[in-house]
Amino acid sequence: MEILKSLLCGAVGAALVAGLFSLLGKKVDQSHEDKKEKMTDIKDLQKKVAELTKEVSEINDRIDKLQENDRALMKAVNALLLHNMTGNASGKMAKAQEELTTYIIEHGGE
Repeated sequence: MEILKSLLCGAVGAALVAGLFSLLGKKVDQSHEDKKEKMTDIKDLQKKVAELTKEVSEINDRIDKLQENDRALMKAVNALLLHNMTGNASGKMAKAQEELTTYIIEHGGE
C-alpha cells in the first residue's frame, strides 16, 4: 500500500511539474511574441519619426525662404516709402531695385 501511495504521489507530482513546465513554456512563448510585436512597433515608430523629422526640416527650409523673400520685399517697400516721403533718396531706390531684381533672378521660381 505504501508503494502504491508513493507511486501515486510521484505520478501526481510528475503531472504537476509537467503542467507547470507547459504553462511556463506558454508564458515564455507569449513573452517572445509580445517582445517581437513591441520591437515591430518600435521600428514603425522610429520610421515615422524619421519621416516627420525630414518633413519638419523641409518646412523649416521653406520658412527660411519665405523670410528671405519678406526681407527683400520690406527693403523695397521701405525704399519706396522713403522716396515718396522725401522726394529724393534715389540712391536707396536704385539699390533696393537692384537687390530686388537680384533676388527675383536668384529665387524667381521658389
